[in-house]
Amino acid sequence: MKKFFIAAVFLTSLVFLPLFSQVVVRHVEKGEEAWRYIIRARQNLDSGEYSAAIENAELAKASQKQNADWELYLLQNTQKKKKIRKAGDNLLEVLAAMKELGLNDAAAVIDRQLEERGEDYFNGSFSVLMEKEEYFSHCPEADYIIARVYQLEGEFDLSLRYMNLAYEYSDNLIVPAQKYEILYALADLAHDLDSEDDYEKYLLSVLKDNKSYTDRHFMDAFTAFVKNDSPEAVEKFFLLYRNRDYDSIKALSKLSRYYLAKGEKEKALECSALGSITIVTKIEETLKDRIIDYNYTTFEDLLIKSARYEDIVVWGSKNCIWETLYSFADISAAQGRINFSSRLFTLLAGCLGDNFWRKMAARRVNMNVD
Repeated sequence: MKKFFIAAVFLTSLVFLPLFSQVVVRHVEKGEEAWRYIIRARQNLDSGEYSAAIENAELAKASQKQNADWELYLLQNTQKKKKIRKAGDNLLEVLAAMKELGLNDAAAVIDRQLEERGEDYFNGSFSVLMEKEEYFSHCPEADYIIARVYQLEGEFDLSLRYMNLAYEYSDNLIVPAQKYEILYALADLAHDLDSEDDYEKYLLSVLKDNKSYTDRHFMDAFTAFVKNDSPEAVEKFFLLYRNRDYDSIKALSKLSRYYLAKGEKEKALECSALGSITIVTKIEETLKDRIIDYNYTTFEDLLIKSARYEDIVVWGSKNCIWETLYSFADISAAQGRINFSSRLFTLLAGCLGDNFWRKMAARRVNMNVD
C-alpha cells in the first residue's frame, strides 16, 4: 500500500510540475504564489488527502523557486546600468541608485528583504543578497508538509530527509516560530528511529534560543531552591522566577523525562524546574488577561484559579503541562528532596484541574503518609 502511495505521488507530481518548468524566467502569476499552495497543502494534510497535500507542496516549491529566479533576474539585469555598477556593492547605495533610475521592481525586491531580514543579514552587500536568492528559492513549509505525510505513512527515512531540508532552510520560513514545530517533528522522528542522540540533539536545539537555559548562573541559582529542600521553598521558587520562552515547554518536559530515564538526575531536575517556571509564567499571563486586577500571590491560588477555566485545563492536558509539574515533584523526590517534593505533590493533589494528574499526585501524597 505504501509503495503504491509513493508511486502515485511521483506520477501526479510529474503531471503538475511542468506548470513551472518553462526555461524563460517569468514572474509568478497571481493565484500561483507559493503561500497559496501551502495553505491548500496544509488543508489537504489536515483532511487526510495525502496525495493532494504532496501535489500542492510540490507546486509551492516550484513557485518559490520561480519567484527566486525572477528576483535574481531582476537584480542581475540592473547591472547593465552604469549608475548601478558605479554604486559598487553597498546595498543601500545600490538601492538608492535603482530608485533614482526608476528600476522599481528590482528596488522592491531589496526593500522587502531589508524589511523582513535587515541589512546585517546581508552584511550590507548587494552581491550577498543576490547569492542568497538560491537559499530563498527553497520552501521549507512545503518540505515540512511532505515530511509529515511520509511520517504518517510510516516512511520514516523519507520523512527525515524532507524534515532535515525544512530545518536547513528554516530561516526562509514565513512564520519563523515554525522552526520549533520542525525541531519537535525531527525529535519525534529520531524517537521513532530509535536514535537517542538525535532525539536529545533536536530538543536541545529548541533550547538554544532560551536565554534562561543557556545562562549557567541563572540555572544554578534557581535550582538551589529545590536543593534547600524545605516546604516553604516551593512558594518562594514560583514567586521569584519567570521565563517566557513558551516554545521550549515541550522540549524541557521531554528532556526531563529523557534524562531521568538515563539516570542523569541533575539535568532532569534543571529541565523540569525550568519547564515548571515557564508553565507558571504562561498561566499567570493568561489569568491576567481574564481576571481584572489579577496578580500572582501563591502557586496554590494560581492552580485553583486556572482550574476554573476548562480551556486552560484542556490546553494543559494536551501539552504535557500538568505532567511536567508532576514530573518536577517526582524528579525532586528522586533527588532526595523529600520536603520540597512532598509539598509540591500536596499542592498538585489539592488544586490541579486535570483529574488524572491530580489523582497521580494524591497517590504520592498517600504513599508519603503511609
